[in-house]
Amino acid sequence: MNKRTWVVIASVCLLGAAACAVGSTLPTEEAGTDASTSSDGGPSGDATKSDGACTAPLIHCAGTEAGVCTDLKTSVDHCGTCGTACTVPDASALEAGSGNPDSGVPPTDAGPPLGPFWSVGSPGCDGGACAVSCPQAMSLCSDGICYDTQNYHDHCGTCGTGCQATEYCALGHCCGVGTEWCGSSCINVLSDTNNCGQCGHKCGTNLSCANGACTSQFTVDVFPGTGTLVDPGNNSYWSARYYTMTFASSQTIAGIAWKVNLGTTDYFYGEIWDPSNTTTSLAKGTSVYGSGTEQFYNSPINYTVTANKAYLVGVYMSNANVVFPRKDTPTYPFTVTDQLGNITISACWSSSTTNTDIFPTSTNYWAPYFKLTLQ
Repeated sequence: MNKRTWVVIASVCLLGAAACAVGSTLPTEEAGTDASTSSDGGPSGDATKSDGACTAPLIHCAGTEAGVCTDLKTSVDHCGTCGTACTVPDASALEAGSGNPDSGVPPTDAGPPLGPFWSVGSPGCDGGACAVSCPQAMSLCSDGICYDTQNYHDHCGTCGTGCQATEYCALGHCCGVGTEWCGSSCINVLSDTNNCGQCGHKCGTNLSCANGACTSQFTVDVFPGTGTLVDPGNNSYWSARYYTMTFASSQTIAGIAWKVNLGTTDYFYGEIWDPSNTTTSLAKGTSVYGSGTEQFYNSPINYTVTANKAYLVGVYMSNANVVFPRKDTPTYPFTVTDQLGNITISACWSSSTTNTDIFPTSTNYWAPYFKLTLQ
C-alpha cells in the first residue's frame, strides 16, 4: 500500500520566509516514508521531512528517526540541546491538601476550598529553556511546584510567604484559627455581629453572634474596674465565690463562666441563690472539670431572674486551693451594662462550704472574674 509523502511546495516560500522556516508541507499520494508528529501527539517542536534534510532553525538530533526535524526552542524532548528532555519536579515529599490547620470557622455558602492546592504542572520548552506550565489560578514557586497561593499554608498570597502554625491561609492572607479574611482584615466570625458565621452576615437587632450563629444570647464581663489586679493570684482558701447582683430587667442566665486555673481532677459549678434564703439554691449549673490551664470555664445553667431583685450569683468549687485572677480591695457597688440594661454588683461573698459560712464583703476582698451568658 502506498504511503502518503509530505513534500515541500516551493511556491509556499513565495508567501514569506516564515512559512518556509516552519517546514510547511502539502501531502501527495506518492510512495515514501510516513509523516509523523511528536510522540505525545501534541506540539513538541518536531516535524518530519521526507528527504531527511531539515530547514533552519530545525535540526535533526542523533538517535531520532530519520527525517524527524526538531526545534530546540520548543521541543520538550530536545530543549536547547539534543537529548535534553524537560520533566516535572519531584513532589513525592508533598502531602495532599493545603497544609492548613482546621480554620475553626463555619463553611461559607460556597463550601470550603476543595483543591487541588498544588500541582507539578506540565513540562514545556520556552526559548530553549525547560519550563513548567501551571494550571489556571496557580503560581510557580522556586521549588518548581505550582501552588494555589489563595489557600496554601506555606505559600500564602505569594510564593514563600508561610503562615504560622496557628494560622491558615484565607484568600491569600494568613488568619488565626476562628477568624476569616473579610476584605481588609481577619475577623472573628464566631462572635462578630456584623460578620457572623461568614463575612457580611449581620445579626438582627438585639441578637448576638455565638459560635458563628446569630442568637439572643450574649456575654457580659463581671469584674471590678477598681482595685489591684493580681494574676495569676494565690490559692483561694474558700470553696465558693458570689457577687450580689441586681438586674435592671428580667433575663435568663444561661451560663456562669469563671477565669481560673483549674486542675484536671477539680471541678466547679455555677450557682444562683436568694440572699434571704441560704438553705436551698435557686439554680445549680453543670459541673465543669479543668484542663490544668488558666482560662474561662463555663458552667451552663438556666435561670430567669426578676428585674430589680437581688441575687447571689457565683460558683462553688470542689477544691478550695485553686489559683484565679482577682481584684484586691475593689470599690462597691459597680455597674456593668448588657444588651438588656444595667447590672449592679453591690458586694462579693465567700463561703468555706456551700451556704454555711457566707462572709460580708468587708472580710473578703478577693473579687473573681466572671462572664455571664445572658438572653
